[in-house]
Amino acid sequence: MARAPYVELRCRTAFSFLRGASHPEELADQAAALGYDRVGICDDDGLYGVARTWGAAQPHGLEVLVGAELHLSAPTGAEGKPERGAESPSLALLAMDRAGYARLSRLLTLGRRRVGKGGFALTFEDLAEHAEGLYAIHAGTPDPFSLSREKELFGERLALAVERAQTPFDRTRIEAAHSAAARFGIPLVATGSVVMHAPERKPLQDILSCVRLGLRLDEAGRHLLPNRLGYLKAPEEMVRLFADMPEAIHQSVLIADQCGFRLDEIHQSFALEVLPDGETGMSYLWKLVNKGATERYPEGVPEQVQHQLHHEMAIIEALDFSGYFLTVWDIVRFARSRNILCQGRGSAANSIVCYCLGITAIDPVRMNLLFERFISAERGEPPDIDVDFEHERREEVIQYIYEKYDREHAAMVANVICYRTKLAYREVGKVFGLGEDQIDKLTSGLGHWADPAVGDELLAKAGLDPRDEAVQQVVRWAGVLVGFPRHLGIHSGGFVITRDPLVELVPVENATMEQRTIVAWDKRDVERLGLVKIDLLALGMLTTVHRAFDFVREHEGLELDLAKVPSEVPEIYAMICDADTVGTFQVESRAQMQMLPRLRPKTFYDLVVSVAIVRPGPIQGDMVHPYLRRREGLEPVEYPHPAMEAILHRTHGVPLFQEQVMKIAVAVAGFKPGEADELRRAIGWSSKVHIDRLRERLIAGMEKNGLAPEFAERIFRMIQGFGGYGFPESHAASFALISYASCYLKRYHPAAFLAALLNSQPMGFYSTHTLVADAQRHGVLVKAPCVQTSGWDAHLEAGLAEHAEAWWQGSRHKERRHTPWADREAGAHTYGLPVQPSVRLGLREVLGMSEAQAEQLAEARRRQPFEGVADLVHRAELPKEMAAKLAAAGTMACFGLSRRQALWRVMALDRRSPLFAQVELPDDAGTGAALPEMSATEAMRADYGTLGLSVSTHPMALVRDELRRRRVVGYLDLVKKPHGAHVRVGGMMVTRQRPGTASGVVFMTLEDEDGHMNLVVFTHVYERYRDLVRDEVMLIAEGEVQRQGRVVNLIVQHFARLEAADPGVSVARSFF
Repeated sequence: MARAPYVELRCRTAFSFLRGASHPEELADQAAALGYDRVGICDDDGLYGVARTWGAAQPHGLEVLVGAELHLSAPTGAEGKPERGAESPSLALLAMDRAGYARLSRLLTLGRRRVGKGGFALTFEDLAEHAEGLYAIHAGTPDPFSLSREKELFGERLALAVERAQTPFDRTRIEAAHSAAARFGIPLVATGSVVMHAPERKPLQDILSCVRLGLRLDEAGRHLLPNRLGYLKAPEEMVRLFADMPEAIHQSVLIADQCGFRLDEIHQSFALEVLPDGETGMSYLWKLVNKGATERYPEGVPEQVQHQLHHEMAIIEALDFSGYFLTVWDIVRFARSRNILCQGRGSAANSIVCYCLGITAIDPVRMNLLFERFISAERGEPPDIDVDFEHERREEVIQYIYEKYDREHAAMVANVICYRTKLAYREVGKVFGLGEDQIDKLTSGLGHWADPAVGDELLAKAGLDPRDEAVQQVVRWAGVLVGFPRHLGIHSGGFVITRDPLVELVPVENATMEQRTIVAWDKRDVERLGLVKIDLLALGMLTTVHRAFDFVREHEGLELDLAKVPSEVPEIYAMICDADTVGTFQVESRAQMQMLPRLRPKTFYDLVVSVAIVRPGPIQGDMVHPYLRRREGLEPVEYPHPAMEAILHRTHGVPLFQEQVMKIAVAVAGFKPGEADELRRAIGWSSKVHIDRLRERLIAGMEKNGLAPEFAERIFRMIQGFGGYGFPESHAASFALISYASCYLKRYHPAAFLAALLNSQPMGFYSTHTLVADAQRHGVLVKAPCVQTSGWDAHLEAGLAEHAEAWWQGSRHKERRHTPWADREAGAHTYGLPVQPSVRLGLREVLGMSEAQAEQLAEARRRQPFEGVADLVHRAELPKEMAAKLAAAGTMACFGLSRRQALWRVMALDRRSPLFAQVELPDDAGTGAALPEMSATEAMRADYGTLGLSVSTHPMALVRDELRRRRVVGYLDLVKKPHGAHVRVGGMMVTRQRPGTASGVVFMTLEDEDGHMNLVVFTHVYERYRDLVRDEVMLIAEGEVQRQGRVVNLIVQHFARLEAADPGVSVARSFF
């Protein structure tokens, strides 16, 4: 590429956070289109946008100069006061070589880490220690004090920026720059001080400035750019603009020539593990692998496994990844030494080495998984191992890493927090002067990731005139703002660990969470630059499973772990086929419950398919329905090419997994395994040019082998879906293991499973109310919290035979015997289980109660059981409001008091004179004995108002007779209705979901005392009843029954309120 006559050295991207109005990709594309061969990225006080710019620049052959614009603290004198005439200097520092980049990264780390999250503080003295290898451009006012110090420090590596903003002040500023340059012998360099890729972004730049400063547009005045000239201009335009200063233009090229560092010079050295004497990394890894293989295959390591081990180890050695595997092995070893349940997943489960090291639990040879999905010699990129840990104990593992490697060598990966639709409208609305009430009304009708194109109807509902110019500007620019970065958060678990100082590879800063530090780049940036990360992920279901195992051991004397769960039990698969999966892992969602009765999984591999099939990859590739039809025998199994039979025979000729798609690319499109994975990865974040090139090659290769173009296009669409979110087979298999274990616990140890689930909240698809109601329908006796026995967590109490009878006698309506789970002849459980323990709810269920308050109560009780209400309130030091809430929740029934009696006593204590505050009242003082008991409806509302659930009465049971009179049916009647029947159902809203693949259709679930009713709400119906279905707790839905095999849905046409049964508290979980 020919060298341009000018190089723009100071471009800010959107990653200057509210100071730049263009994405890095936009700047890179525009620079290439304008004819630049090099461009400098200098985001404010960080390297946040440079990695993305570099990635977007690669297809264009555009070089990216790496820098940052630093804002230093004002110079101070001996007494700590600012020096006369000195200003807070702004310096753009560009890395000249690898050593200079390392110093820049250290410098930025220093400025970020010495202050709290989001802050930055550097002095000139800090700069003096890290200046070598950096070229400095003084931006802003050329004050003599700063320039003299900078000249002394940087010498010939210093230039003074001049800009032409075409304002009345240009002449004065340029004359001052000439004077300073002559005085200190500093060259002038022309810069555009770029903040946007095109002039059309000027309104957005103004909006960002207003958001940053907390001002309305009409208040901002001089805080905004004076005109649209902060955009990236063509080199020729800059030459014309500085026609009278050609040396300033040429200086930009001279500086660029000196700044030869490029991001691809970064190379990570793996953390150096302490090895036994005489061992190398590879020899020790072989020793561990061989030991693990013997344990995995006690009857002898199969020849195929040995062959695969040698294949994988050869690649690991060639790519020098032994240290990485040893590091992950040690982390897993530490977790298990602390009895922390963990399991590897993702593409790591494709590796027999990971399996033998105990990192993963899936045998990839037995499942014929593709190792190149994990590592490939062609790709030459580092592997990505994901390990799930119990979510409440993962922090122990994180701190172990920080302690072992220290913060110079280990940090977590960042997560870029971007503007979503709701916040974008809120911020832009404020800038344009909309009132808070108008903004509230407007945003209340939007989901966080809703389509930012808002219609006139929603604007009118918010009291806004769609024809108003300001309103139109809000709609336009809020839509553009969606996806712009706001600030850095913390990745869910990604860690970068290095042997050499990490802070010389990438700046490190403080996270919001205490004792956490993060690198300045997110997951994709880290992967783009070839840095190796380890994902230490928090999985709530692992916590649940571990706690359930502990309950089972304690109450039933049965030792369980993931490896000891009985495999391939037909009764478990029967339960899954019935979609009886509330609370389980990966198969509990509405979409999964719709799929399971059609899939009818009967083996572990069927469960693997179940976990993977409800994903964008198979859906967007139009693979789901062909698979179902073939599985149900409704269409023949066919293979488009003979070479595909071995790949697709387990999935009836239909590709469902990433590995299958990659194998197809290899078998019938001429790709190498590593190239096939490059195709999959490219879809995620490569340029359109690169994707189109790979697409053409894939389709051409398939057509050459006799495959129809239509099939090739379907395969490509499927790969596109996987690029967004799809499961590799290994990942689905890893999750299926945990899914199966959760289903086993629900089937055979329902009380232990419920208690463990409750103690692991919040997690999963359903609220505590739904989990408890489902367990009760399975015969689990659930008791309200008790101040005399409950701690923070739920616990199990010994089961008694009369519990089953009590459950029957307390049935919430007389048709209980018809529910699919109730079988009186088998006791309290369908499955004929022995009497289960009962579940005593923990104080965590009391709304508004903190764990500290619960522990305080428990500690007072440990010293001596409570004698009554007064003793409880006094010794537990309960605030009046919390004591009243505990009374209303029925937690004081242990004192022989009704709720109203307990409330009466709490109120009586409150009226006592302070003089006698420490004097215990007798327990018969103010008993409120004459107070009537709460009615069933009052008790139910008290339950929901204090606990968010009721263990005694479902709201729908209280109005069942009335609903029958109104011809509103429930679950038991709905499932018997024929296809096409017109019905009205009533229930409690428990889930609302609008999947991205559903074209705006909303799926809802209503619950009554007997089960769940699935609603399908098309867009026009949802928009008509938007406020009703988003806000109401109880609803009546009217529509047409749709039956597909054993799956029953109601296609809703109308909604109405159901006020009589309203508990006053929503238990719904929404996924929009």
